[in-house]
Amino acid sequence: MKLHLFSVAILVVVLPMSVSMAPTNSMESTNQWDDNTPVFQVLKELGEPMPAHYRPQHDAQAVKQGEELIKYGVTQAPDGTTTTLQSQFFVCIDCHNVSREDPDLQKSDPETRLDYAIQHQRRFLPGTTFYGIVNRTSWYNGDYQKKYGALATTAHKNLENAIQLCATKCAMGRDLEEWELEAVLAYFWSLELRLKDLNLSESDWKKLRLTPRLPRNNQRLISWMKGLYLNASPATFSKPPVVRTATDHYIPDIEKGKAIYVLSCMSCHKNGGITAFTLENSPVTYRLMRDHTAFGANFSVYKAVRNGIKASPGKGYMPNFPLQRMSDNQLQDLQAFIMNQATHDSLPLEPFVDWIK
Repeated sequence: MKLHLFSVAILVVVLPMSVSMAPTNSMESTNQWDDNTPVFQVLKELGEPMPAHYRPQHDAQAVKQGEELIKYGVTQAPDGTTTTLQSQFFVCIDCHNVSREDPDLQKSDPETRLDYAIQHQRRFLPGTTFYGIVNRTSWYNGDYQKKYGALATTAHKNLENAIQLCATKCAMGRDLEEWELEAVLAYFWSLELRLKDLNLSESDWKKLRLTPRLPRNNQRLISWMKGLYLNASPATFSKPPVVRTATDHYIPDIEKGKAIYVLSCMSCHKNGGITAFTLENSPVTYRLMRDHTAFGANFSVYKAVRNGIKASPGKGYMPNFPLQRMSDNQLQDLQAFIMNQATHDSLPLEPFVDWIK
């Protein structure tokens, strides 16, 4: 009887100790991550240090003010007054989308981006999208470093400085006040990448949910996850391509050229747009553009897209398109569309024109 009681006592003591000593790093993760979980939330919970521009709180009023600054150039100040226009020439969305524009976030491919734009009714613009901009680790990359020199150096690894550089040089406007800058950051954080954007497979989800939470495993997961999207937007400037002959291998796609003409060119050069040079669906417009290309003028499609057009007194400028934003083949598509329109009955521009209003 005494032996039995002793055995029971041993079990009572040992069993709780066995439970308390059970491994805490179970193969089953306790996280509640789903498609809408922000990527940075996952990285933070895995132990990734947050960047200097990280803002954990998103005040709804600040997000609204930031969105208005990005889309309209003005908003309501904290004292109730309306801010002065950030730029008399541009608003941010003249050059940048605010929604996803690449089917694969690991690539900066203008060919697949145009297909995605057509499928999802997006504009095809020279600047990278603001969607996921907070998830990047550098800005003003590649040849933008050469274009802006020392100014780009301070903005390259600092999102706040990058925003101010864009506001003053790219938009030809004024510096943002501190509260305006914070509002823009708040809006940008509302556009951060979420797990659904990473195109995770079933095995990817298992990797996230079932990997034991250990420091060495967490670091592998962090590196793996950050490899699922570009941490920087590449930019390569190129000389205007020469006009290709019929003997070239590439066969231009007129329908793709039409999409570029509307979703890119007419996005700025439409009636009521930001430039006095209006592009229309008329033989006069197409013949003018055709003749400029034929003479190799500075305002040819090729030179305008690759070199941009300098600002003139009282007017803004046209930014150039890096190769990652419009390919040489797409330039050929655009030119083929223009030549077709100049010599044949005009193709209708629907449904694209409805997407840029």
